[in-house]
Amino acid sequence: MPNGRTLPREEIGENVPRKVSDLIDNGYWNREMIHECFSPWEAEQIMKIPVSKYALEDRWAWKHTKNGDFTVRSAYFVELKARSNQEASTSNDKPSVLWQNVWTTNTPPKMRNLGWKALHDVVPVRGNLARRGMEIDAYCPLCGEEVETVMHAMVYCREVQPVWYLSPLRLEVGSTKYASFMDWCCELLKIKGSKEWWSIFWSLLWGIWLRRNAWVFKRRKLEIAVVIRRAMNTVSEFEFASERRVIERDNSSKPEQVWQTPGCGTYKVNSDAACFEDGSYGIGGIMRDHEGDVMVAMCDRTQGNGDPEVAEALAARQALSIAIDAGLRNLVLEMDCIKLVRHLKQQKMERTLIE
Repeated sequence: MPNGRTLPREEIGENVPRKVSDLIDNGYWNREMIHECFSPWEAEQIMKIPVSKYALEDRWAWKHTKNGDFTVRSAYFVELKARSNQEASTSNDKPSVLWQNVWTTNTPPKMRNLGWKALHDVVPVRGNLARRGMEIDAYCPLCGEEVETVMHAMVYCREVQPVWYLSPLRLEVGSTKYASFMDWCCELLKIKGSKEWWSIFWSLLWGIWLRRNAWVFKRRKLEIAVVIRRAMNTVSEFEFASERRVIERDNSSKPEQVWQTPGCGTYKVNSDAACFEDGSYGIGGIMRDHEGDVMVAMCDRTQGNGDPEVAEALAARQALSIAIDAGLRNLVLEMDCIKLVRHLKQQKMERTLIE
């Protein structure tokens, strides 16, 4: 099944097909037999799978890579994603909107990465390094009063609190104690929701971290006013650069693409596909000669799994099949799916639905 589930069959009679090939008739799914043997939703999922026109041998395929080949890297990310989903499903105090505030703010990627690390309590502060076995003084290098946790280094240190209060955010951070940086941000999220506010927040966090490192590694103490000014300038410059890129992209003139006729005695096949909300495909093709006259045209709508590359491949296959059946030879295929074009030019077999 497309979702990877195995469907148990409690009772298998003599007339029930035992192989997938028994459900295929002349290159198409046998709809009547499938509806007789499976429930409606099972039949719908089965008929979304494209059927090969050729009798190819069965092969194992790994669905978590684009080419169907297993890699340790892909297996690692599958396991990592599964654990993340499990943690998310068992924790209600980590709203997804908080992660959106991290990754969609108008700040450089390095600031977003620091925010992500702070929320996960993996910033390399001295307390975390000591907990991981490093022989190091775990106390805060700025004030020397408490163990340097993420919350202390970024929020509660007496050298840091003025940064939050004197900034445009005007945060008084010493009155209430929170167990983690995640808990503090979740509480802030209840009263502060604008994108601009959080952009300043993450920029200030980056400035606080740089100020701490400047003292630890260079014994240089940055003024609080300098940290705040740099944070505000970073947000403004990043917003300006983002708006400029959007304007340049909108104003950039793309070269007009004009259909070109094939050579004399050659027929050009143009195919295209569309995916609809219900998962079905709309496919079409047109075949023209060297003078641009239409020889054959086709269009169809068929069930699918919503994969646009598979839809493009089905459209190309159907268009070429009809062109050949119409007696056209010396065909040139033209389409707008770059991956499929590259795949055909390389002439290599992959363990994917395109095959």
